[in-house]
Amino acid sequence: MGAALTIAILLMISLLIIKVATVAMRLTGLPETVARFQCISALTGTGFTTTEAEMIVNYPIRRRIVITLMVVGNFGIISVSSTFIVAFIGVGAHGQAILFQALMILFAVIMTFVIMLNQSLDRLLSKITARILSYTTDIEHRGFHRVFQISDGYSISEHAYKQDVPTTFSAMDHNGLTLLAIQSAGSKQTVTIDADYPIGPGDILVYFGRDKAHEEHARQINPEAPTRKMPS
Repeated sequence: MGAALTIAILLMISLLIIKVATVAMRLTGLPETVARFQCISALTGTGFTTTEAEMIVNYPIRRRIVITLMVVGNFGIISVSSTFIVAFIGVGAHGQAILFQALMILFAVIMTFVIMLNQSLDRLLSKITARILSYTTDIEHRGFHRVFQISDGYSISEHAYKQDVPTTFSAMDHNGLTLLAIQSAGSKQTVTIDADYPIGPGDILVYFGRDKAHEEHARQINPEAPTRKMPS
């Protein structure tokens, strides 16, 4: 019973770590689905390589989060493995005792995932974690998604146009950024940049420029972008 409880606690801690790391990644502008997948991959040591991994290695804060997950994940795997070994050695060669221990561990694992994957609890944890991270760290959701860090202070980023009133490329103030491409709302294909091209809610604008210009532009076209400045 003690081994099952220990494994349940270790699994719960691992899931909480993934939740915190996922929210932290999301606060840097990474989509939640991508953030969760990469955090699970890093914590478990899976090393699953996708093109999304470039979003991690090209962004210093995300790299630090992933490195932390890799280190913590190795300790977690060792702890769980040790608990399994001790649990089954402790019961000796008695088949009934081994079966009981295995069933208790399986029950503990299932209950842990049922509790941690509860949608209401998930939303509550996300909200609490995001609030704590926003006020205790320099991680900030800037209202745009940094795709590639060119050099110190310059990057290529995606901005979602979320104003209610449509505009055009020529009528928009780009705040010194260079527009590289436009993705129409709901589409993965880019369109030809034209001075009179209509830009509406949900369109994704890909820009190159200074990070501070990205922040200013995000506040201009995205009402959800934060106005509170965090120390860099």
